[in-house]
Amino acid sequence: MPKSVVQQFIEIVNAHRADLTAAGVTSSFSLTDGQPESLRFDADSSRALAQAVLYASGEVSLVIGDATTGAVLLDESRQVTSEIGLSDLLATVLERLRTT
Repeated sequence: MPKSVVQQFIEIVNAHRADLTAAGVTSSFSLTDGQPESLRFDADSSRALAQAVLYASGEVSLVIGDATTGAVLLDESRQVTSEIGLSDLLATVLERLRTT
């Protein structure tokens, strides 16, 4: 059975923990108990805060805000169906939150 996009994203983030830490970013996951499977990914740095909600269908809602002013820097929905799209989601978060 192929891995779900949620499972794939968890693996991608865990594989890049060192990159997140080096960039001054902390992160956490919250999985839903129900069906369909979904995941909330929270990340923060002294520069910005991010929240992504990823659904089993591959739909993602991503919001990034300025940590100082609270201004919304990015508010988008996207569809991801592959490891490339999931890696791009993490790269977007890392780029916006990077402090180093």
